[in-house]
Amino acid sequence: MRKFRGTFLLGLWSAVVLIALIALRNYDWYPAVGTSMSPTIQPGDVLLVQNGHEDWKRGELVLFQTDGEETLFIKRIVGLPGDRIEAVQGRLRVNGQPWPEGPLAGISIPDFPAQRVPPGMLFVLGDNPPESEDSRSFGPISEEAVKGNVRAILYPFSRMKGL
Repeated sequence: MRKFRGTFLLGLWSAVVLIALIALRNYDWYPAVGTSMSPTIQPGDVLLVQNGHEDWKRGELVLFQTDGEETLFIKRIVGLPGDRIEAVQGRLRVNGQPWPEGPLAGISIPDFPAQRVPPGMLFVLGDNPPESEDSRSFGPISEEAVKGNVRAILYPFSRMKGL
């Protein structure tokens, strides 16, 4: 009976590992650097990123590279193709409406003039605008530049959560 139990547990453990590997084959992990996404993401957080492209939604966090840069950036999508983005009196506005919720709703953002997001592009901002290099400085990013969606903080364990 003892040998059967050990064999069963080894088989069960192997199945769990195999299922996890299959489920995570479209995912990668990246360490966060910098404070541009604080307080949502802190320097040193290890992030789970789902690789590939999908239908983008405002509010999602994405990992991307800008043209000619080796650096990977993590920012929040605030504007989709065709959207009109601006900051007026310290408040982010999308298509004339205030940003509805989350980190960008409750903070002051330096004003910037309205701009239309071109087709095939995304307008991204950091959750910590005073410390963030984002679409306000380098312009909208190509949808093709996006490496994937940031889905969770994996480490440190005290900050582990879905995003």
